[in-house]
Amino acid sequence: MPEYRNIPTNAACYSDVAKPEGRTLCVTVPEMVQCGVSENYLKRGMNGQRTGELRCWPHHKEGNTIYLHYSGLKANYQAMIRKVLMDDLSVEEWYNRNGRVQAIRERLLPYAYLTADDETALDAATYPTGERLSPEAREKAAEACRWLSLFTRLRTKKVVKDIGYDTVGELYDDVTFLIARQGISLPTAYVKLRKKIREYEAEGAICCVDRRGQSNKNAAKVYTEDQTALLRTICGRSASYNAQQIANFYNLVAEAKGWDTISRRSALNYLNEYHLIVEAGRNGSEAFRNKISMQPRRKRPTEALSFWSLDGWTVELYYQKDVKGPDGKITHTYTNRLTAVVVLDATCDYPVGYAIGEGESVKLIAEAVKNAIDYVHDTLGGPYRPYQIQSDHYGIKSMGTVYNDVAEYFTPARVKNAKSKPIERYFRYLNENYCQLYFGNSNWSGFGVKTRGKKQPNIDVLELRKRNFPYKEGVIQQIHWIFQQEREKKQKTWMEAWLRMPESDRLTLSRENYLLNFGMRNDRTIRIQAGCLAPTILGKQRAYDTFDLNFRKNPLQSWTVMYDERDLSTILVTNETKKERYLLNAVHEQPMALRDREGGDFEALKAIDNFNKNVLEPSVIETVNKDEEMVKNLLLQTPELEGWRTVNMLTDSRGQQKAYLQHSTLIKSEEDLVAEMEDKIRLNTVKTARKHKLDEEKRAKKAAEAAYEDYALSKIDLSKFQ
Repeated sequence: MPEYRNIPTNAACYSDVAKPEGRTLCVTVPEMVQCGVSENYLKRGMNGQRTGELRCWPHHKEGNTIYLHYSGLKANYQAMIRKVLMDDLSVEEWYNRNGRVQAIRERLLPYAYLTADDETALDAATYPTGERLSPEAREKAAEACRWLSLFTRLRTKKVVKDIGYDTVGELYDDVTFLIARQGISLPTAYVKLRKKIREYEAEGAICCVDRRGQSNKNAAKVYTEDQTALLRTICGRSASYNAQQIANFYNLVAEAKGWDTISRRSALNYLNEYHLIVEAGRNGSEAFRNKISMQPRRKRPTEALSFWSLDGWTVELYYQKDVKGPDGKITHTYTNRLTAVVVLDATCDYPVGYAIGEGESVKLIAEAVKNAIDYVHDTLGGPYRPYQIQSDHYGIKSMGTVYNDVAEYFTPARVKNAKSKPIERYFRYLNENYCQLYFGNSNWSGFGVKTRGKKQPNIDVLELRKRNFPYKEGVIQQIHWIFQQEREKKQKTWMEAWLRMPESDRLTLSRENYLLNFGMRNDRTIRIQAGCLAPTILGKQRAYDTFDLNFRKNPLQSWTVMYDERDLSTILVTNETKKERYLLNAVHEQPMALRDREGGDFEALKAIDNFNKNVLEPSVIETVNKDEEMVKNLLLQTPELEGWRTVNMLTDSRGQQKAYLQHSTLIKSEEDLVAEMEDKIRLNTVKTARKHKLDEEKRAKKAAEAAYEDYALSKIDLSKFQ
């Protein structure tokens, strides 16, 4: 960054615009390269300057560093420096904004200090009331006294030159600039400042004590309770009257009552005196609680997931977009900002979850909490949930049940009490340490409206840069980067805090509650078909079922499906009222061919068969038997129904009507069929082996007979028979 430097006396200086012991604005060679000037070109130019061939590359050396003198460079190079290194500001504007105050303090602070007499005088100073100075008032007087004492040490032109000023006027310019920028209680006009210096030389540090408004000469003008009540009432009005207005209103009543009137100064004194009483009326209950009320001091939790705080953050980063107005016209805007709902673990201000949108909403809050739960699951290896969660009252009717399901305790913050929420301070931290620090020269929007203007970005510079603002996706990437950096920086500390929580105390979130609060939902309801639910999820039809008998008791029920796109092994189904809900598991797909079976296939099949044989069918049969018995007794007790009974309630030879399901005993289960098939396979194997043995015996007999025939023929002489 360009800087003003005092050229050392012994420095090698090749300049027509500055000499040793002088002061000038300098840039380094790397900074000139950053502006687009070739380093080799710079070396040739500076060599020409040293040999006297050129006069446009003035510079001097301090050690191994070369400093080029801005004022001696050509106009085009000066323009390049201002554009690249000075935000396209003039030298004076840039220097006043970037470092002049710091440079002045570094140069002059060795000469600005209190003497022993100054310290003694300030310690003994009192107001006309006899009251000693407050620590704030003493420090305010001491700061003014230090800079007055500086002029008593820099009396001669020689001393002024020794610290790098050509004239005493330059010294006064720097000091008055510092006084104005840092709010030091000294005049900035030359004549008035000289007068104050003479007062200091004559009276000492006591001349710096501000006694204005401390006299008690008007204190006796308000005596009675009526007068006091009237004055307090006027001071405490929401219109926030100034001192003169307060005095005017009071004096109207005082003149009518024959009371003493008060001055503007007296009204100001009373306003300060009644500050405790009138603060709420003038500035509201929030200001009273934040500034006046006692505040509890709290310490951070020691274990992770003990306390989560969440809130919406309007990110201080601008983006550009097209906006369609009511008249249909398209306007290109540049002051658009996104909102991030952040879930903060207060252990170390760790962002466990967040969600980004164009504005705070219940949906965005739910997304942030889901993101936190998912992140914890992925990072800590389980569906852990926090003990306590805190939020403001935004969307509390909709989110209250979610918070209570997620956390053991839900403790909403007091309305309009920012100090109760640690996340409020965290947002300012993000703004200062990321938005301002990394994007301050790009699309940073500044601080809040209550912040003083000198801390805000230059509106003129923003106007010039606005066409380079990123679009929405660009700002989203900036926000992701911010939280990625935060997690990398603090994850080790957060994990150590998690390990401090005993395993027995760690809370988990049930799968049902997770899907109920954060699961994605199908728009269309669905009924049981082919013995299970077959919803279409993420473009694919899938099958789910449960061994809970109650799920099948109403097969005509329409179910709403809730699922987790990260894990489709289970889904949650609810009826319209959500009073009935069931957690269903993905159906195990059985191979058709026995040869394709793998581990777990037989167990899954057996579980289904056992449920049907031992739970479902017995339940149905038992209910039917009870109904039949009750109906039979009802008919027997009602003779009038005898004819209807004989026609419609036919019995078998044993008088039974309830055997319609008894045929189920004749139906073989798939398990029985498998066993039967295996027996058949074993039987076929035995038969095949026996057949092979008989064939072998036949072949051996035939071979023996053929061999004997060959032997016999070899012993007979056939020629005897011819």
